[in-house]
Amino acid sequence: MCTQAAYSQLSVKNLTWYTEKDGLPGTQVNKIIVDRFGYVWIGTINGLARYDGYSFKRFYQNPNDPGSIKGLVVWSIFEDSKGRIWVGSQAGVLNLYHPSTQSFRNFTYGDLFDSEANVEAGIVDIVEDKSGRIFFGLTSTYGESITSTVLYFDEKEEKLKNVPASKGLTINNVKSMAADSEGGIWVSCWSGLHKLDSSGTLVDINPQLDAGSVFLSDEFDTQLRGDDYGNVWGVTNVGRLFRIDVGTNRLEIVAAAGDLGNYFFNNLVIDRNGTIWLGTDRGIFKFDPKTKEMIGLDDTESRDFQYSAVNMLALDSFGSLWIGTNSTGLFKYEERAMFRSFSNRRDDPMSLTGGWVNNIHELKDGKILVTTSNGGFNIVDLQKNEIKPLPYEAILPRTHTAFGLIEHSPGEIIFSSNDGFFQFSYPSNQVKRINLPGIPANTIIQYFLNDRQGYQWAFTMQGIYRKRTVDAEFKEAKIGIDPDDENSMKSATQAIESQKYGLWINTNDGLFLYDYKSNRVNRMGRDPAKGDVFVTQDVNALYEDSAGTVWVGTWQGGLSRFDVKEGKIKTYTIDDGLPSMSIQAIIADEKNQSFWLSTFEGLSRFDVETEKFYNYSIDEGIQGQQFADRSYLKTSDGKFLFGGSNGITVFDPESVRKDSKPPIVFLTDFKLFNKSIVVGENSLLSKPIYETNSIALAHDQNNISIEFTALHFSNPAKNRFAYKLENYDSEWREIASLQSAYYPNLPPGEYVFRVKAANNNGVWNEEGATLAILVREPWWNTIWAYGLYGVLFLAGVFGADSYFRNRVIQKERERTQARELEHAREIEKAYSELKSTQAQLIQQEKLASLGQLTAGIAHEIKNPLNFVNNFSEVSLELVEEIKDIRRKTQDVNLTGEEDDILEDIKANLEKIHEHGSRANSIVSSMLQHSRGGSGKKEPTDLNALIKEYVNLSFHGMRAGKNPIDVEIALELDDTIKEIPLVREDFTRVIINLCNNAFDAMRQKFNSELKFMNSELFHPKITVRTKSEKDRILISVEDNGPGIPDEIKDKILQPFFTTKKGTEGTGLGLSITHDIVKAHGGSISINSTVALGTQFIIDLSI
Repeated sequence: MCTQAAYSQLSVKNLTWYTEKDGLPGTQVNKIIVDRFGYVWIGTINGLARYDGYSFKRFYQNPNDPGSIKGLVVWSIFEDSKGRIWVGSQAGVLNLYHPSTQSFRNFTYGDLFDSEANVEAGIVDIVEDKSGRIFFGLTSTYGESITSTVLYFDEKEEKLKNVPASKGLTINNVKSMAADSEGGIWVSCWSGLHKLDSSGTLVDINPQLDAGSVFLSDEFDTQLRGDDYGNVWGVTNVGRLFRIDVGTNRLEIVAAAGDLGNYFFNNLVIDRNGTIWLGTDRGIFKFDPKTKEMIGLDDTESRDFQYSAVNMLALDSFGSLWIGTNSTGLFKYEERAMFRSFSNRRDDPMSLTGGWVNNIHELKDGKILVTTSNGGFNIVDLQKNEIKPLPYEAILPRTHTAFGLIEHSPGEIIFSSNDGFFQFSYPSNQVKRINLPGIPANTIIQYFLNDRQGYQWAFTMQGIYRKRTVDAEFKEAKIGIDPDDENSMKSATQAIESQKYGLWINTNDGLFLYDYKSNRVNRMGRDPAKGDVFVTQDVNALYEDSAGTVWVGTWQGGLSRFDVKEGKIKTYTIDDGLPSMSIQAIIADEKNQSFWLSTFEGLSRFDVETEKFYNYSIDEGIQGQQFADRSYLKTSDGKFLFGGSNGITVFDPESVRKDSKPPIVFLTDFKLFNKSIVVGENSLLSKPIYETNSIALAHDQNNISIEFTALHFSNPAKNRFAYKLENYDSEWREIASLQSAYYPNLPPGEYVFRVKAANNNGVWNEEGATLAILVREPWWNTIWAYGLYGVLFLAGVFGADSYFRNRVIQKERERTQARELEHAREIEKAYSELKSTQAQLIQQEKLASLGQLTAGIAHEIKNPLNFVNNFSEVSLELVEEIKDIRRKTQDVNLTGEEDDILEDIKANLEKIHEHGSRANSIVSSMLQHSRGGSGKKEPTDLNALIKEYVNLSFHGMRAGKNPIDVEIALELDDTIKEIPLVREDFTRVIINLCNNAFDAMRQKFNSELKFMNSELFHPKITVRTKSEKDRILISVEDNGPGIPDEIKDKILQPFFTTKKGTEGTGLGLSITHDIVKAHGGSISINSTVALGTQFIIDLSI
């Protein structure tokens, strides 16, 4: 009998806690089962839930839904051989859940048990015999005595019935039921232990106690459980485990809590290894029937859980133990401590010193020397799990980090630090300062190496030193120090002697190979002309295998496979399964053809043959997620050690089992146009989608989505999925969390949907789940439709033959007529094109004539006009002088005919001067139109030019005839700098557009004045600039009367004007248009009658 316990083997770190915050209905869990798919069903005081690793699906009672569950408190759950789920709830209700329809049926049993009063009873246990008959055990809710408490379900009549008992046997409140490996049903009641005989009758059974096995007077069993080896196991209220041999009917007390204390054993479960897990009123125990050892959780680690009463235990297919408690919710216990770690704990002075682990060294007695940055030395005994810390402050007060450890003789370890060179002696743990002749005292040695050539190397950040082992003094190795040489090295951090090539040297600036014969180094994986290159040149780790292939781990560059002879490099990244792009160290596991990699995101095991990565995180017991570069050790007895930010991780690669069991993958839903297909007689699905191999769809049922799941509870958040629709997708689509695939508008065809999944360690269920999908062709594209088309075609051919014969002449006539019409259309088209061409020629001739005319005007008209204008002005002045003289010499009151004549002469001269000035203006405009600008563009500040000439135009308008008040708004883009313009010409563009706007708004103002509406009209001109990529936009916008659509196309033509009488020349906008075109731009007009006009200049720059 076992009375011993070892607490440390069950760790609270392996517990995962689920509460109402996670979606659990209630914290009192009464029953747990795991169904055939892997779903975990949980019955609580507040209802039923199903857990898939991602979320809890709750089943609610709905009085308006006959297919919903009845009853709130769930006491029992059972999955039968048909996949149905039986749920026993409060108030005399049994629920039967059909997964195919996702609905419940309800049965009552209140009239089947006997009691003295109105007693409420519930189903506490459900079992099934080999014939498929389902049995139910009842007990009262509040402890009253009831009888006739074992029922079965009659499948034919679909009702519950009583199980008969032998004569004189009273079956009262049921505590537990169990099915043994031979098909027998065992029932534990208040009245004792009973069994169902071959006739289906309950009979009393009294197992014989083995010698030394005695039941106490107040002892009773609390739960029974059958195994696969002919035994029925049970636990009792005083913390004892017993076993009944079904064949011999003998009972043996196998184990007891004993010295562990007084425990009430509530339940038990047997795992696939035969280990028995026990639930008690204060936590759980694990019992090994072979060693008779009982193991519990350490009270110091989990007092909260240790004092939780365990109501129910269940095991899933992955070996995890699910624990339902009386008040603290649901727990999952997973024995996942694959790794052992030693770390710093502030409350434990005998833990590892704090800081990053930067050196790991095996001592002569098998203990491990570990140094930490800013911490100290540590002697780690892996056998005893003991640490002896030696803080720097105690042994080397001025040192904060040790570098480059090497054991130059047994127990004598040389290292460097920020304070010089030292020797650590073991086991005395004494440190003394030493000199390394030839190496400057202030040098920090990153790495020591004794090679097979008889050299001792010292690699530093300032250079490389070496000496023969028999020499006393180091000398600087003159290799790779020429800064002009592409093979020069800035620093060296580690070296590994090659079996074939020489000496590999890792640096933060590349990988180098030293050739002993030539005494030279060559940079590898850097020059594309010499072969492939590494993703990054910061090399942290290197391993050369027996074939001469070099495996290189880099910072932020992944893992690379380097074929030295061919210069080929294959790099593995996070897309291939690496947890991080930063590889810190590599240890080879030659026996299993794999590498262990420490990274900046946990540990990873790389299988060389399959090229797959299996990743491990803190959940598996590693020291932390971040590991240190070059901090690793393979011990003489085959253990692997890696150091990191929080300590060291130790493991035996042979004993570390990667979780080789992949997730359970199946389909969960099939939707058409985002609506689930319900199973039914007239439905596309006759059975659930997870049981369906193929589905056929009509051509218009081609908008589908398929939902799926992967059950693996170790770390569901890290489960991954990949799916593919064969004959549609060219590659697998890999996703992390989304559990659905959507395919809209699938064309007709045959497809196969495949989905697979991987667990948190990267183990894939390659088989996954599949569904064949047929999208039928529309009826008009089917074979029989094409046959019908053929028949119709032949009938049409024969029927149409005579018709077409009769139509030949008619068609020929129609063709002739069509040709004639076509010919007429071509003539008409040619005539139209000719007219258009003539119009263009006329316009061109006008423009050419204008150029010739203006040249002649410059000589023939300009000078006479100047004489007319000048002498008219002089004559006006003379008339004024005559009038002045007459006023002086005559009586002012006298007027005569001469004065009237002088007034007429003056009026005529004013008209001559007015029309002469207008003719001069027309000639000047014509000269400008024909001459153009200088054509020389210079960088010009566009915004400044616009401000200046808009202002100039405004003041010119105000100084002229009929001035009006105009609001001027400038919206100029400040990002526009100087642009190439012919300044003299472009100023004319701005002035012309502004003058036109002023004239138009004056016209509208005067018009409004006539109707006494002038106060409602406020003239406004807005000038904008805007930069768009390689274009500049300039707009001049007014709120004048606008331009009618019928004259928009003519407004830019020479001599076209809308001004009345002799007020306009019709050349201003034409000149503006020509200047804009000369600048490589265009001008467009947006105008709305009565609202205003906007001229937009688009310049390319």
